[in-house]
Amino acid sequence: MVLGPGTGDGKRCDPFTITDAHSRYLIRCQIVSRMDLGQVRAICEAAMREYGVPARIRTDNGAPFAGTGLLGLSKLSLSWMKLGIVHERIQAGRPQQNGRHERMHRTLKEDTTKPPAASLRAQQSRFDSFRYVFNNERPHEGLNNQVPASLYHPSSVRLPRKLSEFTYPKGLLLRRVNNSGDISWHKHRIFISEVFRFEELAFELITPGSYRVFFRDMEIGELNVEELRFRGARRVV
Repeated sequence: MVLGPGTGDGKRCDPFTITDAHSRYLIRCQIVSRMDLGQVRAICEAAMREYGVPARIRTDNGAPFAGTGLLGLSKLSLSWMKLGIVHERIQAGRPQQNGRHERMHRTLKEDTTKPPAASLRAQQSRFDSFRYVFNNERPHEGLNNQVPASLYHPSSVRLPRKLSEFTYPKGLLLRRVNNSGDISWHKHRIFISEVFRFEELAFELITPGSYRVFFRDMEIGELNVEELRFRGARRVV
């Protein structure tokens, strides 16, 4: 989210926001210097340490939430999958599919940026004040005039310090993707996707020479070993 030209000193102002879909509780409203993988992942993990791991996360299709390659997956969405989170992505050009969050953005912009604060620090202070009022003092018509804090409950699933290894069912062939996005197959290299670098994939025989390919519980495509060709599954939106 970009709030106009920036702050009074000319700095660009991009707040990264997280809300709870059920209660509309505003979990994070934090300025980032870039909407990149490192900063977004750090904010999400800090939120999960404080509020628990959600069952689902809904985002748009921009980076770093989605990629342009296989199934639209990204390193961030892969990390969420490893935590058991279902990543939902709205359709391109359909912001109404995340309407509650977009409505909060409009209110945030109206209440905190007209005019913008003099500096990023001052703007962050405004965001912090807005978050408190939005959660604890402002009744929401869609919540029967209750405040989000009265309805919000953190997740009971705690963010693990270390992820446990995923165990595929017996009978599947396993291959690990290298740094180039390839797997080794009987002295040949077959390209899968760079998003799966260093990840382990499973291969289930369908017919002689043809395998279904899985990353954990997700089917990502089919492998034709006679043609040494991988065909990705249709993109999940």
